[in-house]
Amino acid sequence: MIQATVKPVKNTIKQKLLEVTIRKQYSQIIVDMTQIIESDSIETDIVSRWMEQILDNFIATLIKEMEEESSTFLLSLEKVLYQAKSAGCDLVLWQEVVSVLRRQLLPYINGDVLSYAENLWQQARLLIEEMVQQELLYRKYHTEEQSRMLREIGISLITTFDIGKLMNVLVD
Repeated sequence: MIQATVKPVKNTIKQKLLEVTIRKQYSQIIVDMTQIIESDSIETDIVSRWMEQILDNFIATLIKEMEEESSTFLLSLEKVLYQAKSAGCDLVLWQEVVSVLRRQLLPYINGDVLSYAENLWQQARLLIEEMVQQELLYRKYHTEEQSRMLREIGISLITTFDIGKLMNVLVD
């Protein structure tokens, strides 16, 4: 019975130490992550808010992991990636954001939490890569569709000799 109460207290202390240690570096981590995306055409305030969401949810996920399984970080990252994609951000840059997050937090994480954090970082990289591949497929489809339409217009123009029909082809 004593062991049952020692483990939760020990985990609570570990959680608080982890959270306090990371919070000391919070501002620098946000700045470092923001600088990667900042070169893009998106306002710095928006990018900073995205980075805060990602870092806050990463910390929350690590803390909760000590208690139970949680995917707050990955859900938050996916939401931010969709927002970034809609804003025209190059999603490939987000791989470096994950690298900065890892590099900044790695010195403060150890043991089982480190293993879990590495797993989260790997899942984040896979999520980013999946979204990049989806974007590439969409662009390829869109380009092929435009090419098909141009070919059809070209064929119609080549085979039309009547000025009236030619004007109809161009209007369509």
